[in-house]
Amino acid sequence: MTGIGLSRLAISVPDTVDSVEEVLRASGSSASEIKVFTRMFKLRDSPSWPLDQQMDDLLVEAGRRALADGGGADLVLYGHSLMTQEVSLRPGFAQRVLKQLDLEATPFFGISGVACTAPLRAVDLARDYVRKFPERKVLVLAGDLGATTSVARVIPRLTVLGDALGAFTVAREGVRYRHVASASRTDPRFRRGMRMDADDLRLFGRACAELVLDVLAEAANTAGIAIKDVDWVMPHLVNALAWKVFSEQVGIPHERFLLDLLPSQGHVYGLDALTSLEYADRLGKLRPGDLCALLSVGQGAYFHALIVEVVEEE
Repeated sequence: MTGIGLSRLAISVPDTVDSVEEVLRASGSSASEIKVFTRMFKLRDSPSWPLDQQMDDLLVEAGRRALADGGGADLVLYGHSLMTQEVSLRPGFAQRVLKQLDLEATPFFGISGVACTAPLRAVDLARDYVRKFPERKVLVLAGDLGATTSVARVIPRLTVLGDALGAFTVAREGVRYRHVASASRTDPRFRRGMRMDADDLRLFGRACAELVLDVLAEAANTAGIAIKDVDWVMPHLVNALAWKVFSEQVGIPHERFLLDLLPSQGHVYGLDALTSLEYADRLGKLRPGDLCALLSVGQGAYFHALIVEVVEEE
């Protein structure tokens, strides 16, 4: 038996992109800061949907693709980074989405409050649900529309934020990526998130590598493997420099870090690792048996590692 896992991923990223340089300039960044983001961090473009694009329609389209094999779903989870997402801005959001997916009687829960780790946390919750109800299937919706203003799109000294949405199912059937192991961490020292002062931000930058390593090591230990046994690392796409340093610290060759989408997409909240997983599979980079470590970091501060194994589809 394959076990509990994820289906192939239905990912939606806007065709329209904004220049990272223009976003930074509009936010008041200096010329030297722009050079750091574009040259050292390797950030070029950031995707964004038009402001009049309805989130309902985008999530429903992704959900329909995830459910294309039929059978519906017994539970819907929506993992999102932003607390002020359309869930709270437009009453009736969940009901509208469920109706368009022909799932009116299905329970719907939002997973939030853990910043950009929310989509991967949703995977764990879905896994736990299917463990208890082996014949059932969970539809996971994920992602944010956050590129509304230039100022809100910039995390100082770290990255630029863009839009993306996705969907997939978690079940015992139709599995493409078997759930192998996962781990989470929270560090209350950095609970102020974007409101941290300069000293806290510097400390956070130094602590991040250690905390990401902690969750990756715990997940690998749970899986019964060494960190070096991971075939691919699909990281949080904040910037190229952070992962170059991290790869040297943990001893995983830099070529195993899938950063292909970083220049053209960059950071799209909690969907970074999932968009990279879908991209790698679509381009034929993955083989059955490959172990992929999906990493996510959230302001607040939250850390999550998920290890999945690529399997032959049934």
